[in-house]
Amino acid sequence: MESERSILDILISYEKVLISKNISVVKYLQPGKCVYEIIQIFNSIGIHCPEELVTLYTWKNGVDSNDSFKIEAQIYPDLALLSTEEAIDAYHVYHKYNDLWDINWVPIFKNAGGDYYLADINIENGHTCKIRSSTKHYEYVPIVANSLLELFHTMLLIFSDNYILVNDQGMFEFYKDNYNPLDHLEEMLRLFYEL
Repeated sequence: MESERSILDILISYEKVLISKNISVVKYLQPGKCVYEIIQIFNSIGIHCPEELVTLYTWKNGVDSNDSFKIEAQIYPDLALLSTEEAIDAYHVYHKYNDLWDINWVPIFKNAGGDYYLADINIENGHTCKIRSSTKHYEYVPIVANSLLELFHTMLLIFSDNYILVNDQGMFEFYKDNYNPLDHLEEMLRLFYEL
């Protein structure tokens, strides 16, 4: 059953899709870090890192901050996976200047417009983290996924829906006019998981 797959299984499947479709982000993704290093990095800002986030960053350490604004370095259309270093830098900046962000919200994805997907570390079980969407234009920071597993599983399913196409340069293109991939992702998450 699909829901019984682990976050690592989903991440590996997602990487296989990226490779099979020759998506350019594959060459930008940095190797993962060791568990101890990830825990130390997040402990430095007072965050107890849930297992899902540790697994994400042992799989891949995002893209280098010099590349995260590049279209070809997106792990999903309009989303770049932040490295642990860039996540911590963004955490410090936004907590200094943004009253909307809770102290336990850590940015893990960003788009070119300065919007973020945040890992909500306000958790009871220590395994998962909810994912929130923070845009510069809204004062509400809604939960868009109940876990990283839900988020990546849904992104994987969207690739198979033929909504997302890839051009010869390994960059994302879209099947439908006026198609917003992040809106579609959030809509699919609501449908699948009844958020």
